[in-house]
Amino acid sequence: MLHDQWKKIYQNENQNLQVDSIENYGDNLSSVKAFVYQDDAKEKLMVIFKFQKMNKEWMIYDLVVDNENMIEKYKLEYRKIIKEQGFEKLLKTLEAKARKLK
Repeated sequence: MLHDQWKKIYQNENQNLQVDSIENYGDNLSSVKAFVYQDDAKEKLMVIFKFQKMNKEWMIYDLVVDNENMIEKYKLEYRKIIKEQGFEKLLKTLEAKARKLK
C-alpha cells in the first residue's frame, strides 16, 4: 500500500521531509501531504504529492507546493505562450526543455 511505502521510504531516509497525512480516493488515486523543513528547521514548506496508479505502479501526476498547483501553473503558462506566440512556439519551447534534460 502507498501509505506504508511512504512511511518506510521517506520518514526514515529523509530527515527534512515529514509525512503529515495520506489520503486515498478509491483504489487508483492518492495524495501525500508532507512538510519539507529548511536546514534551520524553523521554516517548513507544505508539499502535496498527488498519485495515480497506472499499470500497477504509483505515478506522481501533480504537485502542490505551498498551495500552488503545478498543473495549473503550467496550463496558464502554456495558454499565454499559445495566445501570444502560437502553438508552434510552445512546441519548440517544450522540445528545447526536453533536450536540456537529456
